[in-house]
Amino acid sequence: MMTTPGDPSNPRLVPLGNTLDDAIRQLTTWFDQIPAATYLLRPDPENIGALQTIHVSPEIESIAGYPPDAWWQPDFWTTHVHPDDRAVALALQQQLRHKDRIEHEYRFRHRDGHDIWIHDRLSAQRDETGAIRLILGIYRDVSAHRNAEWLLTAHHDLLLALQRIAADPEAAMRAVLDSALGLPGIDCGGIYDVDPQNGYLTLIVHGGFSSKYVAATCTLSGDIGLGAIAHAGQPRYSFRDPAPRDLPSAIREEGLRAITILPILDGKQVIACLKLASHQADTIPDLSCRMSETLALQLGEVLSRIRGETAAATERRHLLALLKAQQEAKETIHRLYQAIEQIPISIVLTDLQARIEYVNPYFT
Repeated sequence: MMTTPGDPSNPRLVPLGNTLDDAIRQLTTWFDQIPAATYLLRPDPENIGALQTIHVSPEIESIAGYPPDAWWQPDFWTTHVHPDDRAVALALQQQLRHKDRIEHEYRFRHRDGHDIWIHDRLSAQRDETGAIRLILGIYRDVSAHRNAEWLLTAHHDLLLALQRIAADPEAAMRAVLDSALGLPGIDCGGIYDVDPQNGYLTLIVHGGFSSKYVAATCTLSGDIGLGAIAHAGQPRYSFRDPAPRDLPSAIREEGLRAITILPILDGKQVIACLKLASHQADTIPDLSCRMSETLALQLGEVLSRIRGETAAATERRHLLALLKAQQEAKETIHRLYQAIEQIPISIVLTDLQARIEYVNPYFT
């Protein structure tokens, strides 16, 4: 809420000049001095129940990416609020009819294409009849706080999910990808397994891609394009698909504007690859890049453990099979000697140097 001389707790008592124009000029001066994005609305005289933007401070561009004059367009704010938050945000604004102040948070589409979280505080200035004269708004980006809360919860849920996965690499990949697809600025992705023999990448789990794109990229050579980037062993962020013109059109037509590749390592060996991308934004936010690195590390640890346990289990099975074969061989030899002893002729077994190793009872 704006604080001005008078009683700041009651917007009806704040002196704003003798006329509405005086009040607007005075508030504009004050608002432009506040270290936050601010705006002024008033009832639209030509559209009963609607609000009209009459001032937006320059700081709004540093938050949402759009200059102040963009906010004067009809329905600009409404169309940029996240569809899942729009109905609630509009309903809350209607509460200003009988409340003097509201505060709410919602997602807003930044000019770069990613969503940011906004804390919006609106205070109504009323005339002597109680009708809304002006609405004073303060607009703050709270994405860092919101994302930190989300990441903490997602990280906790992922750890629990990975603990429940005993020896299923595909389930581990799905759990990590689901967490990654919830990161800000990311709307599609997949995880590839790397063949240790030929280096080819095979898409194991995916989400957000078209079926044509999946079909065109389900197997990648390790020598070119995304496969070569993965085999380099270093993360690469926010680039466009390096697809030559002779590759399937489905790759170009997918319209990926930002791609991030994170190799998943077992020691120094690339064993898998996490691919994240956006159809909307030209860059993936730094926070999402950092979190995706953590996801890749966690998946690497899980896959390394599963690979190690699988190798150990294979070795145990091989050893048990060898011991079983040796035991069966001993039993076969024993049965053979028993059979020889029953033959009613003399039998002598020697080694290659003609040394006697066995004679049956009939020899004597």
